[in-house]
Amino acid sequence: MKLVVGRLLLLGAGLALLTACEVKRPKGVLTEVKMEEVLYDYHLAKVMADEVPYNEAYRRPIYRDGVFVKHGITEAEFDSSMVWYTRHTDQLAKMYEHITQRFKQANDAVNHLIALRDMPALEMPSGDSVEVWALHRHEVLTPFPLSSRIHFELTADTTFHERDSLCFLLDYRYHGQLTDSLQKAVMGLTLHFKNDSVLHAWQRLQAVGPARMELALQSDTLGELRNVSGFVYLPNGEQRASLRLLSASVMRYHAKDSLKLESDSIQEAKPAAPKASASQQDTLAVQPAKPASDQPAMRATDRLRQRHNMPAKPASTPSAKSEQRPQPTAKPPVKRSPAAKKRALGGKPLRPITLDEQELPQR
Repeated sequence: MKLVVGRLLLLGAGLALLTACEVKRPKGVLTEVKMEEVLYDYHLAKVMADEVPYNEAYRRPIYRDGVFVKHGITEAEFDSSMVWYTRHTDQLAKMYEHITQRFKQANDAVNHLIALRDMPALEMPSGDSVEVWALHRHEVLTPFPLSSRIHFELTADTTFHERDSLCFLLDYRYHGQLTDSLQKAVMGLTLHFKNDSVLHAWQRLQAVGPARMELALQSDTLGELRNVSGFVYLPNGEQRASLRLLSASVMRYHAKDSLKLESDSIQEAKPAAPKASASQQDTLAVQPAKPASDQPAMRATDRLRQRHNMPAKPASTPSAKSEQRPQPTAKPPVKRSPAAKKRALGGKPLRPITLDEQELPQR
């Protein structure tokens, strides 16, 4: 911006030294008012094109062509008008004086916004709620890149306390027709803490008519705030709808309650056991340990019978028949003759089996 002002001052001073006779403007030459508007946008686009990186130099002509499209003229009309005004320097000098003044005003406006952003928020007398919004309350967002987003960032100072709550309020309205719900605007709020923690929330502005959207975040126990940032963004798409911000504000609220955590874990206090007397300690020390009970554990059915006062089932005892039942005895091995063994083998004669022919048992 300062570079543009310097160039225009030199050019305006040089043109002011020249004089020319006032003549009638020919047909096809732009009027002074329109030529001044075109020159203002032309020099602004030229400076923006110079900031484009070298590897994206193909984008530089787009800025210049955008000026012609905006004002509805051709490059030939601009060149012919520029040739005629350079021959009539008094009129061109007046236009550049106005253009220089406009750039100075724009530069002052930008510096004012930067000062508002860096300036700490003013505390209200009560101290419980503070308005920290530093930008304009009324804005218009369009789907074009240069006017599709607003962003704010506030640095936390001594007026910010732990467990503060931030509330982003936005009254808005769409103008035009929205073809896709995904093309609607989005608003977001982010809290950055000194311990590198981040708390973020966002919401899409779905309502078309006049509506209000609110985003609220509370720092709670995350520590001290470093800064607060937020945005409103209208995506670039095929629709030509714009978003009008009727009112925007960010409020900060102090927590009125107190919350202190002594430790990270909560342990339940256990009552202390009663202390035994000296005589009891001696008795416990001399008394031998009782042997484990030999009785079997009570079954579930027995516990159920005991709970409902039912008679226990008598234990089963071996009967007399089972006691008198003889135990089976092993039968003596049957001795077979060689002829019987030969018949059992299918009539084949017996032969000794060697170790190689024995079949090892499989596991």
